Amino acid sequence: IPSSQTQYTYSPEGWLVMDVSQYYDDVMGIWVPNAMVEYTYTSSGQQESALSSYYDTGFEVFTPISLVNFIYDGAGNNIQQVVTDPNDPFNPQYRQNFVYDNTYAYGDLILPYYVIQDIPEYFTHKLLNLSIETWDGVQWVLENNADLFYSQQTVIGISENTDRHEVMLFPNPAVSHLTIKT
Repeated sequence: IPSSQTQYTYSPEGWLVMDVSQYYDDVMGIWVPNAMVEYTYTSSGQQESALSSYYDTGFEVFTPISLVNFIYDGAGNNIQQVVTDPNDPFNPQYRQNFVYDNTYAYGDLILPYYVIQDIPEYFTHKLLNLSIETWDGVQWVLENNADLFYSQQTVIGISENTDRHEVMLFPNPAVSHLTIKT
């Protein structure tokens, strides 16, 4: 029994321009829209904004609830994300700030897999700091700040193990016990 699905729409350049999630209404036997995100890009292909909307089943329309604008530095790093209410764009909700060391590309770093899978594609260099600020109606107030530290990794070589050890397993097939001789 289907329960939910997401449909993706791409531009001719291959950029994701919209995703619409739906849930399956068992009673009516139809797919009902749930949420939609519309994406815009700069001419160089960097994500410029993401407009999130929810589906109002009473009026049968999508209603915008959140707009994220992305700002980049000259090296292509996303240095800031500003989240606003699309119905009140002059009253931002919060923003995230990112500081990078552009002498190291992410491809140069040895990072754990769980970190790599969560790195957004707009991070192209070594991230040094991230912070989150909220708007109090007059000014930005720092809520969270994190400095990231990296240890040096130097690999000078791995020695090959040339020792050979014979391993014997018997009897084969085993019924009640197995002997391992090294």
